[in-house]
Amino acid sequence: MSPPESSTSVSLPEEAKPHERSSSLVSLDRFGESVHMNPPMEFRNEARHHEHDETSATANFEGREPPPSAQPNKPAMSDVSDQRKDDELEEEEPNEDYDPAEKIDDLDWNELLHNYHQAMNQANDMESEIFREWNELMKFFQVWAEAGLNHETDRSFSRINTRTAYVQNSESRMEATRKHYTDVVNAFESALALLKNAGIPR
Repeated sequence: MSPPESSTSVSLPEEAKPHERSSSLVSLDRFGESVHMNPPMEFRNEARHHEHDETSATANFEGREPPPSAQPNKPAMSDVSDQRKDDELEEEEPNEDYDPAEKIDDLDWNELLHNYHQAMNQANDMESEIFREWNELMKFFQVWAEAGLNHETDRSFSRINTRTAYVQNSESRMEATRKHYTDVVNAFESALALLKNAGIPR
């Protein structure tokens, strides 16, 4: 008995590129032969979408600057400037060969001493100016310190006068209380003495 004639449709994606799908479907008939069929519309739209993304990514990358890791190493600007300065100094140095038989020019020692004294005078003038400014600042500080000292002295004198008056007032009241107590005791003793002299028993 022969099997019924039927065909099985199988969707086989192409695995060569993970981001792309197969653009066709394969149908196996009953004899095992493959028959290509047109893919559905959704698969074709998805394939076009992937191609558009790849094209956009390539165009965007072409308009950008490559990352620092992909750029070639360039010497720093400071190193280049230092190298140029060294080259200029070497070019400025004279390369003449001196003849030992030639006499060396005498040094003007008077001019050297004159330059020395001139430099020292300038340094002394600057030092004098600094000391003058320092003295002005010290005078200002002295005025400020004296004003603060006088103010604090006046305040402390007022405080001690207030405390002195408070203590003196307390002493006066205590003395008055002591005198009143003494007078009361003396009066009581006098009354007892009179009663004793009058013969009145206590």
